[in-house]
Amino acid sequence: MDLQNTSESTGSSEACRTNPGPQTREKGVASITTAAVCVYPARVCDAVKALKAAGCDIPVASVATGFPAGQTHLKTRLEEIRLAVEDGASEIDVVINRTLVLTGQWEALYDEICQFRKACGEAHLKTILATGELGSLTNVYKASMIAMMAGSDFIKTSTGKETVNATFPVAIVMLRAIRDFFWKTGNKVYYCQQIFLWSKDNVIYNTRHSHDNCLYRHYRQMV
Repeated sequence: MDLQNTSESTGSSEACRTNPGPQTREKGVASITTAAVCVYPARVCDAVKALKAAGCDIPVASVATGFPAGQTHLKTRLEEIRLAVEDGASEIDVVINRTLVLTGQWEALYDEICQFRKACGEAHLKTILATGELGSLTNVYKASMIAMMAGSDFIKTSTGKETVNATFPVAIVMLRAIRDFFWKTGNKVYYCQQIFLWSKDNVIYNTRHSHDNCLYRHYRQMV
């Protein structure tokens, strides 16, 4: 996305948030809007300023915690969150330390995500599980539950940088974890899936689009 040209393409805040794209108009869903512009922590200020200059009130989200690998020192990861929030990010997308999952250090994983939650303050916390690197569906379920127990507002399949990203079995496991967590606590946590939509003429687009519809129907049946 070219942030410098945002004002030319949108014209106003109203157009920026509520003008549906062609795919949306075809389905007659006028209420779908862009949720956020997601950038690296160092670009949060740039994104906030550019969107404000364009008269656009789309929120800015930031990846953090050593995205995509999550292999920086914990103090560094926490400071990265705090700085992104200070610069204006209203959502923080963190990545978990996969080693903690693969070695069964569940309490340590919970403690880390709790610290991420605290560092976010009022900003939403999206926890990316990098499911393609967790080793088993059992680990995906446990990591999902721990992320929600620690205060995540969203749980997401993957960064898009792993060899294996979102898959149908992983999606079902995560959705069932969300369902179970809701049944036990009454708290709603949202599911997010890493998908690349290139164009409507692309085979990947059509396959993923059908895949999403299947997920939606399955989720509706569960809840």
